[in-house]
Amino acid sequence: MISRITPPNDLSLMELYVEAFRKVFGNVERVKEIAKTVELPWPFARKGA
Repeated sequence: MISRITPPNDLSLMELYVEAFRKVFGNVERVKEIAKTVELPWPFARKGA
């Protein structure tokens, strides 16, 4: 379930953000490789693709 994130944000939400950033940036090379395989729908498609 996706919920809106609106202030005031409590500490538990901020801890979830920190955990997410650590996961992504701790594996940034893997994330970049996966991103190369993703096809974006128009209008978000990469130019020249």
